Amino acid sequence: MNVTQVRHWLFVGNRDECNQNGHEYGGIIHIWRDDFPEHSCQYMNGYKITDCKFHYTLEYKDGHKLPTVVLDNLRMALNDNYLKFGKESKLLVHCAAGQTRSPTIVLFVLSLVERTHPFVLLQDIYDSVWRGRGKIANICHAPLKDIVEWYENNLYNPEIFGEATAVITEHRASEGGD
Repeated sequence: MNVTQVRHWLFVGNRDECNQNGHEYGGIIHIWRDDFPEHSCQYMNGYKITDCKFHYTLEYKDGHKLPTVVLDNLRMALNDNYLKFGKESKLLVHCAAGQTRSPTIVLFVLSLVERTHPFVLLQDIYDSVWRGRGKIANICHAPLKDIVEWYENNLYNPEIFGEATAVITEHRASEGGD
């Protein structure tokens, strides 16, 4: 199996899922490595997936850090180009094997969309990948740390997480909290 459903709208997969079924998704995040272009999906090699409204290419190597600017750019692309279609539009996040890089980015996407701490979501991702594909997701330490720090640094930023976080921030400040 090439894909696992994490939420009704969110899927983690490999390049074969993109190659064979990319037309079924409203959005695709293509994670690739410039040092192994032969491991890329057909889209990255010039094939156009016409039914898909949103493509985002993320150059990311297994286990490497995810700098804040990379996560900010992905957040802005999702907000500006994908999430406006609504969660009824399926999103595929894929890398070559669907085991390390794509589950890592799915963790970021879920924490952003569900406004839930990444640690809380880890088990869902591990369970989904295991039950759906019989593989153990490999979310490496360095990018996990980057995602957690990004989330915690931006949790109360109303520009990122909306007005609800502004209300929480105001409430905490009025109670003398942080």
